[in-house]
Amino acid sequence: MTESDRDAALLGRIAVKNRFITMEQLAEATRRRGRKGQKLGAVLVELGMITELQLGKILALQKRYLQQRAQEPTPPRVLERVKVPTPRDWVAQEDELARQPVFPSPTPEAPPTTEPQAMVPIEPPRMERPRGAITDPATPAARRSEAPPMVEPPPFDDWQSGDDEWAPDATEDALDVDLDHADFDVAGDDIEPLRPSQGRITPDPRPAPQPLPKAVPRAVSRSPTLPPEPLPEPAPPPAPAAERQVQPVASEEWEREGLPNLEPRPFVLPTPSARVHDLHRFLEAAVRSGASDVHVHAGAPVKMRQFGRLRDISDSPLSADATQRVLLEMLTSYQADVLSELGEVDFAYPIPGIGRFRCNVYRHHRGFNGVFHIVPTAPPTLESLGLPTSLARLTNFAQGLVLLTGPAGCGKTSTLAAIVDIINTERSEHILTIEDPIEYVHESRRCVVNQRQVGRHTSSFARALRGALREDPDIICIGELRDIETISLALSAAETGHLVLATLHTGSSIGTINRIVGAYPPAQQPQVRSMLSESLRAVISQRLVPRADGRGVVPALEILYVNKAIGALIREGRAFQIRSALQTGKAQGMQLLSMALDDLVKAGTVAAADANRFRPEGVEGSP
Repeated sequence: MTESDRDAALLGRIAVKNRFITMEQLAEATRRRGRKGQKLGAVLVELGMITELQLGKILALQKRYLQQRAQEPTPPRVLERVKVPTPRDWVAQEDELARQPVFPSPTPEAPPTTEPQAMVPIEPPRMERPRGAITDPATPAARRSEAPPMVEPPPFDDWQSGDDEWAPDATEDALDVDLDHADFDVAGDDIEPLRPSQGRITPDPRPAPQPLPKAVPRAVSRSPTLPPEPLPEPAPPPAPAAERQVQPVASEEWEREGLPNLEPRPFVLPTPSARVHDLHRFLEAAVRSGASDVHVHAGAPVKMRQFGRLRDISDSPLSADATQRVLLEMLTSYQADVLSELGEVDFAYPIPGIGRFRCNVYRHHRGFNGVFHIVPTAPPTLESLGLPTSLARLTNFAQGLVLLTGPAGCGKTSTLAAIVDIINTERSEHILTIEDPIEYVHESRRCVVNQRQVGRHTSSFARALRGALREDPDIICIGELRDIETISLALSAAETGHLVLATLHTGSSIGTINRIVGAYPPAQQPQVRSMLSESLRAVISQRLVPRADGRGVVPALEILYVNKAIGALIREGRAFQIRSALQTGKAQGMQLLSMALDDLVKAGTVAAADANRFRPEGVEGSP
């Protein structure tokens, strides 16, 4: 769906008025929108100027404003552009009639005659005046002087940004947003009409101009003594502007604090339709089969990923129209707004009695697709994941940074949940998790566990981390280190006495260190290496390799524990020498990924061909 310039201007003005962005940022985003043809909201998110949560709030404001506009009478500026007869028009019509002769000239076709014609008085046509028109003018000039003056539309407040000038034409003036004096009251999808702020005059209560009364056909009268029809009584003049009612507001909280709380209401499943119930059956079948993901693609059967491979779980393919309907019916209106603006949306989807799912719905060239990742209802254990029990030593650290790395779908989140579950069972501390979305739900046991979801409980990982330092946590779990700000805050938290557990999309422990250091400008990298050498405790790099018997997958791990020697290598910028320390550190529980794959091949757990696909070097038998 394309976005008109008017919609983009409205969204941009709302974002500026509520201080989400500056005029300079709006100008930059507008130029980029013109070059790339994207929606303005998507451009703002792509440039990092706003978050998805802030975009949802702006869209809610935009929707509410347009709905309120649709319920109001047509603005006076628009009515002035509509041709509605006024008393001045009636005067002009009567002047035109007065200049016309009483007796029309004979038509050219009429034959000449010398016989006298009987003269019959003819009453001039009388125009019906609308209610409120002037009823007793003296002369046409007097009538014109007594006609009320035309009201000039109020000037539009032009606003400029850089070399982009925002000056909507007369057609767009009626959609101008006045957010400086607006009072919002909305939660979730309930749209309340806008109320004027204190001291603002409500729209003019005068009624819109009435349509012209239907003229009664009048025939030529042969009796000049008939009395004329009475004219309607004039309408009383409108009340002066000073006497109009001003609707006060209870407070000026919005002007003091900025945007009100537009946080969506707690997630409530939309009422499932018959199509959604059918999809629920497929999801239930996938859960019982031990699958990890369910794919709903336009033009293809419903599929599930079982033991690393996709298998059909429906007999016939879904049409693009059916796929779109079933996926959109699963979304709340807030999620649908984000999908419409960005082209994709992430959300958690619980089904009572079946399980919880991490979902992604996205648009593509054929329509809409959806992927549902199955999340177990209870946190896993190290044994159930096939992980070595030696990883439990990660829970013994009192402070520092522990990283779980690997590509998407390698089980990082499950391993992190298993470690948190051990801490929750053995220690009496405060655990704070920041996730997108929340997958495993941890019940407080010995620990107090609080879980926050990005996009619902906080706007971003970085913002949640800044607040976490004031929330007295002992352990902070971060779903993903996405940007330099999040990395910096995680390092600061690890240095200030917290145990920070986080995930990162890197392929090895050495690559993880280089990725963190390389995220900073060269001038700051020595300081970052020093911080990392002091705070980093361990890096676990993970892969899931198909079993040789085809009955699932088995994890292969690269394990790095940071001791004094490895810390010195990190601080001195010699991370490439860490590989040698991993090869010789097996007694300390460390190993390379290639060493773990070799052990699995020797044990007959995985095939050599599958193991070679996961080796960083890509050659068989490499050390």
